[in-house]
This record gives sequence, structure tokens and C-alpha cells, in this order.
Amino acid sequence: LRSAGSELRSARSELRSAGSELRSAGSELRSAGSELRSAGSELRSAAPQLLRPAAPPAVPELAAEETARSLFVRASKLRRDDWTAAAGLYELLTRRFPTSTEAGVAEMALGKHALDEGHAREALSWFRAYQQRPGGELTSEALWGEARALESLGEASSARAVWRRLLTDYPGSAYAAVARQQLGS
Repeated sequence: LRSAGSELRSARSELRSAGSELRSAGSELRSAGSELRSAGSELRSAAPQLLRPAAPPAVPELAAEETARSLFVRASKLRRDDWTAAAGLYELLTRRFPTSTEAGVAEMALGKHALDEGHAREALSWFRAYQQRPGGELTSEALWGEARALESLGEASSARAVWRRLLTDYPGSAYAAVARQQLGS
């Protein structure tokens, strides 16, 4: 009986200690909650600035007499040192002179760069835009880019269909060997 009484006193002491720890933890949680509410309030007041879209890339000034060729040459010269400015000119070229040969080459450059940078969805849209051009000389390359972008997006069955199309439509192209390898044939 004495042993049971001793165990009971020990258990009560442990319960009081645990209760004290719980009260302390509750106080810490209330303090953390107050800090979180304060941080949330700060974030809500900063949200309009954080959600504002980034400024578009700076595009070098354009002369009124710019042609598709002159825009393309300017963008190509900028590619090595300032891709952002070059991309801005390429995109402007595709909007201002959409049916020009230079705009098609710009679409391919934008698609390949997006793919290299890991922006598969953007690359896909550029490669598909190029394929809408009648008689495009770079269509086999655009198909290669589309298939690679689809693979990057985890769309293996769609990519296989594009690889098959590349083999069917351009069996002698430089990209046909890659298509065969991807299809295991």
C-alpha cells in the first residue's frame, strides 16, 4: 500500500510537471500565433507590389523604317551578350512581321533557348508556332524541338507521336536519326 501511495505521489508530481510544460508550450504557441498574424498582415500589405508583373525586357529603340531583316540582324548581334534584349527583338519581329522568313527563324531561336533554359511549355509554343508556317525549311527541327519539349513535360506518348511524324515526313533529315533512337527503331 505504501508503495502504491508513493507511486501515486510520483505520478501526481509528474502530472503537475507535465501540466506546467503544457502551459508553457501553450504560451509559446500563442506568442508564435501572434507573430504569424503580424507577418500575415505585413504580407497582405505588400501583396499588391509582389503580385505586380515584372517589367518587360528592355527592347532597344526601333526606327520607323526597321525591316524584318534589320530587326533579325540586330537581335542576332545581341544574342551572345544580351539574350534578354535579343529575345525582345525576336518577339517584336514575330509580331511586327509575322509572315517573314526572319520571324520563323526567330521563333526557332526562341524555342531552342526556352528549351535549353528548362521552359518546356514556352518552347513548345514557339516550335508549334513555327510549324504553322507553310513550307517552313526548319519544320523537321521544329518537330524535334516539339518532341523534346513534350518529353520534358512528361508527355511521353505525345512525344512518341511527334517522333513518328518526324520520321514519316522527314526521313532523310538530320533529326530522323534522333527520332529513330527515341523510338528504339
